[in-house]
Amino acid sequence: RVEGLEGEFAWPGGTEGERPATAHLRAAHLTITRRDRTHRLDRVSLQATGTVEAVSISAAEFHLAGARVTAHGRITSPARDPRLDLEMGVQAPLTAALSLLGTDRPIEGTLVLDGRLQGPWDQAAFRGAGKLQLGKEATQGGTLPFSIRWEEEQVEVEARGGSSEQDGSFQGVLSLAPTTGAYQVRARLSHTNLGALTGLPLGLGWSQDDLPLPAGVRGRLTADVDLSGRGVDLATLRGHAVFSVDALALEGETPTGRLQARIAATASRLDVETFTLRTAGGEIQGRGGLNFATGKLEPAVVEETLSGMARACREFGCALIGGELAEMGDLYRAGDFDLAG
Repeated sequence: RVEGLEGEFAWPGGTEGERPATAHLRAAHLTITRRDRTHRLDRVSLQATGTVEAVSISAAEFHLAGARVTAHGRITSPARDPRLDLEMGVQAPLTAALSLLGTDRPIEGTLVLDGRLQGPWDQAAFRGAGKLQLGKEATQGGTLPFSIRWEEEQVEVEARGGSSEQDGSFQGVLSLAPTTGAYQVRARLSHTNLGALTGLPLGLGWSQDDLPLPAGVRGRLTADVDLSGRGVDLATLRGHAVFSVDALALEGETPTGRLQARIAATASRLDVETFTLRTAGGEIQGRGGLNFATGKLEPAVVEETLSGMARACREFGCALIGGELAEMGDLYRAGDFDLAG
């Protein structure tokens, strides 16, 4: 279905396929159904020439769920059995890109993608490469390059980055089935600069307001992470990670030591299976768990409270060996919390 169509279309007639038709068209909205899914394209523009045998697209552009998409290339046998061969580019806020993949998580960032769409109309496969910028501004977080393959209702994204001595290295693979929302993430970080991960959400999906990595944290992270789940259904989230941080410190402080931990996570609980913090003054070991009663944390409250407690312990020469911070929406008023240690 097309709404608000305008422009020019010229068909010179004559022998079939002898002289091509030309089109310069614009539409306010275009609704397309592919298999059992319907998509609405906004602000559509098209410049093309062609016959019943093939259409050459010199320029096309549309907006889909907040993403801007451009394309050029060919469509063969458009009237009978259309086959696509298109060079495509995508620019989108990260939230818009995640929405197209079946999740509505509000993560700040920008996605830029270039690639090629080839194959039959209802089975076309996309292969390309792109980069992901985390944070609201270009200077806030790191840029992650990646490759992508989307075919037969399966998306696979592979990322590698930060191979320099300064930033360490990162590699990961995301497998996603957009029709069901099922996903799996496997990632490996080696001596990665925590500053390059500023803005990355640390909630692993269990919180509606993910806690981002604070800009003031410094250190070198080595980790193996494995996550799986299904769309926005937090009850399906499962994950585990083994990690260590060398030269761990807060902004303005000297390095405090080395942290090692093994954790397992679900939507409602984070289990710390092992925890070891080694500093110049000694070693702290522990284990335990964190329950999420409401699935919601206030990042500013958590960050301010933890940094304040750490600062107080340093000033008085105390060791922080345990405690609890609870936001209980069913019992406390908005903005109130319980702190013990």
